[in-house]
Amino acid sequence: MALSVNPRSLLADYLRIVYRRRLLAIAVFVIVVLGAALYVYQADRVYEARVSVLLDYDEPNVVDFKKVLSDGTTLGAYVQTQQELLVSRSLVQKTVATMQLAQRPELGVSNESQWVNIVRANLQTVPIRGTRMIYIVFRSSDAKLAAEVANAHAKQYVEESLGRRFRASEEATAWLDGQLKEERQRVHDTDAALQAFRERHEDAVSLGPGQNIVVQKLGDLNAAVTKAKTARIESEAQYRGIVAAQKEPGAVDAFPAILANGFIQQLKGDLAKLQRDYAQQSETLGERHPKMVEMRTAMEKTETTLNGEIGRVVDSIRTTYEKARAEENTLSEALEAQKQEALGLDRRGIEYAALQREAESARLLYNTLLQRAKETGVARELRSTNISIVDAAEVPRRPIAPRTTFIMLIAVLSATLLSVGSVFVSEVLDDRLKIPDDVTDGLGQTLLGVVPAMRKVHSNAMLAEHGGPRELVEAFRVIRTSTMAALHSEGRKSILVTSASQREGKSSTASKLAMVLAHAQYRVVLVDADMRRPTMHELWNNSLEPGLSSVLSGSSSLAEALRATPVRGVSLLTAGPHLREAPELLGSGVFDKLLKVLEEHFDWVIIDSPPALTVTDASIIAQRAAGILLVVASAQTSSRAARLTINELERVGGRLIGVVMNRANVKYQPFDFAPYASADYYSSLDPGGPEVGPSQPKAPTVVGSSN
Repeated sequence: MALSVNPRSLLADYLRIVYRRRLLAIAVFVIVVLGAALYVYQADRVYEARVSVLLDYDEPNVVDFKKVLSDGTTLGAYVQTQQELLVSRSLVQKTVATMQLAQRPELGVSNESQWVNIVRANLQTVPIRGTRMIYIVFRSSDAKLAAEVANAHAKQYVEESLGRRFRASEEATAWLDGQLKEERQRVHDTDAALQAFRERHEDAVSLGPGQNIVVQKLGDLNAAVTKAKTARIESEAQYRGIVAAQKEPGAVDAFPAILANGFIQQLKGDLAKLQRDYAQQSETLGERHPKMVEMRTAMEKTETTLNGEIGRVVDSIRTTYEKARAEENTLSEALEAQKQEALGLDRRGIEYAALQREAESARLLYNTLLQRAKETGVARELRSTNISIVDAAEVPRRPIAPRTTFIMLIAVLSATLLSVGSVFVSEVLDDRLKIPDDVTDGLGQTLLGVVPAMRKVHSNAMLAEHGGPRELVEAFRVIRTSTMAALHSEGRKSILVTSASQREGKSSTASKLAMVLAHAQYRVVLVDADMRRPTMHELWNNSLEPGLSSVLSGSSSLAEALRATPVRGVSLLTAGPHLREAPELLGSGVFDKLLKVLEEHFDWVIIDSPPALTVTDASIIAQRAAGILLVVASAQTSSRAARLTINELERVGGRLIGVVMNRANVKYQPFDFAPYASADYYSSLDPGGPEVGPSQPKAPTVVGSSN
């Protein structure tokens, strides 16, 4: 590729390259755009359904009493926890089972585990910035299924949240019911004992509290025991609640004492962030990477700290319960001692008072437990929660993928860039000589002329008789003028016509150059020096023998080998029979003498040789010819081959007068061959043509004859 260094012409050079390779650019553009269109046409439509869910920080206080298990946490940690729960495998399994997706044959998947994986892969949670709401998003190729799964999963999430929130409360309620049954029996027993005492002692009605300090102290201890027992029952209820929560996955995180601990919530947030970062980094870094090891160590340390802190909270609750139980036991023992002392003073009065107070204590404890059981039962039946569905998902009307307009715009842009890029890449990789600038700028040689490519092969006879195509005739007139100008000061007029390789049109070029020289009233002899694969006799419809090899070997004289042609002024010396020692004959003194004789009797000697890179014949002749004309085929001859040919010819002392570009696609590359594509101007010219008729020059001295 040869581009002008003038900045003002760079754009024109680029446009010429694009125009020259427009078919490649169009093909790449069409392939990319059609590929994108085919992808859009065949791609599965993906529909997205969204359910908006509100996560209230505080649960609505529907009943006006304190719950057995109260909530308290930070909003950030709470939202992160709920997002993880939403995409958990256990919750997705419940949704799939509830919807019975595996039992719907029209969906094409009958395995429940596969459905769990499918739903999890297409399920997302998107927090709405600045609010306490999140989106539950599900994508599917079925619009109706997308809405169904999103709504069902949101509903299952609310139900699961309710169950998880109150499961621990239900355990505590069951325990309270058992305690209430025991206390009811105790109230019955104490009342029965008091009534039996009254029936046994008629004066029991006159016995009352406050008779002495022993009885008063006994009353105080009895009240203290009742209070301690109540405190013990409440602390035991809380302790049993957290024990029950530890048996249920995720319930400990929702336990009031855990949620109320700010340090635990901070540790949970830190652990969740470390786990997300670790999952993201694991996609690009290996397990042994120092950063991954550091992150695992940090997660283990944070998790250990979190578990330790939770353990301390549990230990604190257990310690409180054990302390309350110890205090109850101590007071009970003191009460029993006081009873013994009171019995010693007034057995019947104290016994009566003890029975009466025991009955009152049992009744008070029973009423307290009954009130707590009722409150807990109402809270359990109420099933209130701070999670609610704001907007259910609707069946989406339009798919979110593929994004047809966006994809096609990107495809057009990419196709444009790829087509232009492919043009310049192919231009850079293409080493062939294609345009005149490749000869002048790329090779640094003089361009003698450009021969346009013809769809129909024109024989020499046709060119001679009818003048041939005007563009072709005029092209060789230009070559004739350039050649004559290059050898104007030379005494010798022998021209070697060669090429780098085969099938580049050197023989045809030599023939037509001879004809246009004859048209200018010059006597021309055309010598076929390609004794390996001769073609001149076929081009001129003449016999092969005798010829050049016959003259050089001495089997024929020059007069016998020279032949007249249909073109007046042109004589032909064919190659003659094939000889293995062709290079030796061409390098001998006989060929030098023959060349001098021809130069003396003809105005121009045109020598057609074998390709320069194939055999050494051209290099041998180049040392003896006055000038060398190198023929290159447009879009066929590589610049490397042309340079090697030029270097070889110049190495042996040959004089290259210029290059002829053959088979140039002038009509279809007007940008590149603008000076050679003036067909309208050619039509106004009279090509004339060489005169036709036998021509025989003056018989030269015989060289190589037997004489």
